[in-house]
Amino acid sequence: MARKAELLAAFAQTSEVLDDFLASRSADERADTGGRKDDYSAKELVALTGFWMRYMVERMGFYARGEEPPREVDFDALNRDELARQASLTWDEVTQATRVDLAALVAAVEQSSEAFLRTPNYYGDYPPGPIEGEIMANGFSWALEEIEKYYQCRGETARAADIHARLVAVHGEPDTVVCDLMTPEQIQSASPQPLIIDVRSAKEYAAGHLPGARNLPLDKLRKLATKAEGLPKDRQIVTYCNMHHPGQSRGERAAALLVEHGYTAAALAGGYSAWADRLAVASGAEE
Repeated sequence: MARKAELLAAFAQTSEVLDDFLASRSADERADTGGRKDDYSAKELVALTGFWMRYMVERMGFYARGEEPPREVDFDALNRDELARQASLTWDEVTQATRVDLAALVAAVEQSSEAFLRTPNYYGDYPPGPIEGEIMANGFSWALEEIEKYYQCRGETARAADIHARLVAVHGEPDTVVCDLMTPEQIQSASPQPLIIDVRSAKEYAAGHLPGARNLPLDKLRKLATKAEGLPKDRQIVTYCNMHHPGQSRGERAAALLVEHGYTAAALAGGYSAWADRLAVASGAEE
């Protein structure tokens, strides 16, 4: 099957899942304004689903015009800004906008050639992949993965299982990265202190990082790990990212990569947010 056809078939499933989600939410869920950390309300989830589709259409436009799109993108900041923008909108306004965004993404793909879908898509220093990968992620994978989590958290196991089956049919079962994990408490009590490596982008690092952490995005770390003089093999190394997707996160991939090359490495359990949350709790206790 041509890649365009695969994308459009996946987006048809997105539409089905979205329709069922919208129709099955209770009045209380529709009225929930959200604002909780790492737990989107139904309206927030729908808003972000539409936003990332709209973001993708805009990004495709850069390449279609022969322009270079932004390479350094703070995805967490974009999420926060979009949620703040849509906070005052009603459920009906948000759902209607998301349907429009999905239709726009479908139209953009229909108008794209197979060659365009293979356009190298650049972010920061990471090796580019064809843009169709991000199109699939923003038009299908992200929405279904987040809706599956929503259902799981609320005990709607049949609906969650249906979405999981759809994801597996398109992507297969995801590979789970196996590596050791260290909690913030274990890192702070370790002696000697481990070398801490932040594998996020420079922009994410600049917005906040662990004390003394060295910023080495995953691609740079991959190159450095193969050099004899690159990193110490006689010292514990801890890698971390935001760990939005445990089992497939950048921090875990980095730790597993280092172990492959003979280093003693672990990933920060819970990622940067776990560290930040611990500091917030400690600060509150001191007050």
